[in-house]
Amino acid sequence: MKTARVVIVAALAAFISACTSSALPAHGSSPAGNTANHDVPALAGVKIYTVDETANAVFAFKLAATGNVAPSSKIKGSNTGISAPIGDDNDSSGQLYVLEGSSFEVFAAGVHGNIAPKYVVSGALTQLDNPQGIAVDPTGITYVTNSTGGNSYISVYAAGSNGDRAPTATIYDGQNFFFIPAGIAQFNGTLYVADPGDQSVNEYPANGNGLVNPTAMITGLNSPRGVAVDTKGRIYVTDSNRVIVYAANANGNATPLATISGSATQLNGAAGLSVHGTVIVVANSSGPSITVYPTSGNGNIAPLREISGALTGLVNPQDIDIH
Repeated sequence: MKTARVVIVAALAAFISACTSSALPAHGSSPAGNTANHDVPALAGVKIYTVDETANAVFAFKLAATGNVAPSSKIKGSNTGISAPIGDDNDSSGQLYVLEGSSFEVFAAGVHGNIAPKYVVSGALTQLDNPQGIAVDPTGITYVTNSTGGNSYISVYAAGSNGDRAPTATIYDGQNFFFIPAGIAQFNGTLYVADPGDQSVNEYPANGNGLVNPTAMITGLNSPRGVAVDTKGRIYVTDSNRVIVYAANANGNATPLATISGSATQLNGAAGLSVHGTVIVVANSSGPSITVYPTSGNGNIAPLREISGALTGLVNPQDIDIH
């Protein structure tokens, strides 16, 4: 589940309380922290999951990982069925959903190695057509953007879908046809879609079907690719080699709350991103690298941490989730 995704007992209790008393987190984010220490959200077991299109793998790194480090685990090999993956997300149980060119696989929580998926959604009935992004709600309902040209759409799948399963709903933009829908996030009943063709981020009700007018449209972007939402509803977008942050109620040509951009950032082919507590984590497809920034960051700032180098296995990382 991509949502704005210590080590003292009191802080851990506060974290658990916040998770149980607030809204369930959104795709691209994780529960917000209550500290200025940007390394504190690295609770034991929390990992960065990144899909690598060229390596045909999912690599998992500890949230606090930095430098030229090997992944803590990976899913890779002929049994996995993973081929040129472009998106990933987790549900609340930790199941991992991996999106490819005409299918998506679901792996049981915590598995690694050359392991077969639990489910595979593939076939003519699925209506998967050049899929670009995937978001999964806490219960396992899955949303996929399909870039088919001028009549693109979001296909929606029931939790536990397997095989050649038709979507339960198909959302078309009722105002302006999606041109090139890319990354997608879900939070509190709303879907957020990055559309580089229309240079916008569009919002739709997650329970929509058929022609659906956007409830909001953030314009004025260059080529938005990834999108994430934190537990306060703030919207994070990778746009060229920038990370742009908008208020929860942003609409139209809105002024960003912050823009992380410049040579010091080490952003290089910024693709998918996720937010966890007080950090933003970005997959850089051209780096290849994973870079981490404070959610309070703005301007031409250096990353808090960067995962890169031969030991990482990264070749062409496309998307990020934290769980």
